[in-house]
Amino acid sequence: MSDLKDRVLRMVEENGLLAGGDVVVVSVSGGADSVALLTVLADIKDEYDIELVVAHFNHRLRGAASDGDEAFVSSMASARGLLFRSAGADVGKEAGLRGASVEETAREMRYGFLVGLAREVGAGKVALGHTADDLAETFLMRLLRGSGLGGLVPMEPMMEREGVTVVRPLLDVPHAQVIRYLKGRGIPYRLDRSNFSSSYFRNKIRHELVPLLESAYNPSIRDVLSGTSRGLSVIKSYIDGEVAGACDRCVEAKGDAVYLRLNGLHPAIASGVARSALRSCGAPYSHEKIARILSIALEGRGSVDLGRSFSAVAEGDRVVIVRDGGRARGRQPVDVAVPGATDADGIVVETSFVKMARVKRGAVNPAGRWMRACAGERASSFEAYMDYGSLKAPLVLRTRLPGDRFQPTGMRGTKKLKEIFIDEKVPERIRDGIPLLACGDELAWVVGYRVGERFKVRPSTARILRIKVTVEEQKI
Repeated sequence: MSDLKDRVLRMVEENGLLAGGDVVVVSVSGGADSVALLTVLADIKDEYDIELVVAHFNHRLRGAASDGDEAFVSSMASARGLLFRSAGADVGKEAGLRGASVEETAREMRYGFLVGLAREVGAGKVALGHTADDLAETFLMRLLRGSGLGGLVPMEPMMEREGVTVVRPLLDVPHAQVIRYLKGRGIPYRLDRSNFSSSYFRNKIRHELVPLLESAYNPSIRDVLSGTSRGLSVIKSYIDGEVAGACDRCVEAKGDAVYLRLNGLHPAIASGVARSALRSCGAPYSHEKIARILSIALEGRGSVDLGRSFSAVAEGDRVVIVRDGGRARGRQPVDVAVPGATDADGIVVETSFVKMARVKRGAVNPAGRWMRACAGERASSFEAYMDYGSLKAPLVLRTRLPGDRFQPTGMRGTKKLKEIFIDEKVPERIRDGIPLLACGDELAWVVGYRVGERFKVRPSTARILRIKVTVEEQKI
């Protein structure tokens, strides 16, 4: 048994890459690494009771040479009695249309083909021929471009992608060993001349930077880099588990918003929670924006423009991720029927005369109730009693206007409505949507808060007006 096959079998066993009955799509470009992968898997397929489907994606970047690669892989599959499937596209043209690099476009189109083929043939796994050299090179590429822990663990022996398990049985094998294995067995493979072009970033890393590091700093730099990446993978696995647990406790989706509680978490866990939440709702993110989210969470105020209409807004001990600014909108004034019921675009106002005012005792938290209504958690009802004799028709339901002032029950003199909202820790993004009951130029009631001092029920009150305001979900 060859050393390469031994290493592949060890990787398979230690990481559970294969199981009896698996249907595996094997990605084969025709190059040395993928040819070695197919050769070893074909050798062990009966031992593991697996079925192989050979897949080739023609990037059409090298004219006749690209077509030759496809024909070569097809003949390999035929010689081994394996099912062969291929697809192709003009990757260079597509990259231009996308405004992306040829490398990135080729990778995405190839993965799309492989995942689609796996679903078509009922395969649960896709096998790729990445080696330890690919791991080391990708580690360097991402380090130079700037990357966090997740980026510095670019490849793992097994991972999930779009519902398909991707396995890399050669990830512990140096490329040089692959070449020795193929030459020793006289197995032909295709040589892609574009792999030597310095116009591609990976090629510059492979043919310029890595050899320089080997000759001038450490002859074993490839082993060092791939080993470092694997060590970070263990750390990342632990942190991912902690993040998953924290997400269960600290992330809550309500309506179109996602609420995060990040304070008290270790920064590494808080960053992971924020990243997971942003990813779940399709919001863009970066290291800088996540750092800013953690900052506003500590400050309890502020916001971060995430891009693509997403924002993160601090609201007390939480950060809420919203789209389109997540701001409540003002509404047109509506005259309120007394007595009777008025439907003001999802806000229902019911008025009636009663003999007694029923005052609820206990703490009032209008900010919390308003936020729940805004989040679409459920319909919210607010109730107040007023001295009808102090009111002047018509009563108008509206939202705030510049310069609004209010004198809540128990306060001497008026106060800017904006200041009251600030004191009550009402998030700025919902203030424009909070309903107000106005009597002429005065605010008789900030709905959900206290009644105005001049309109409160007194011992001398002859007629008591009961007002109930019901706010439907997501109407504030």
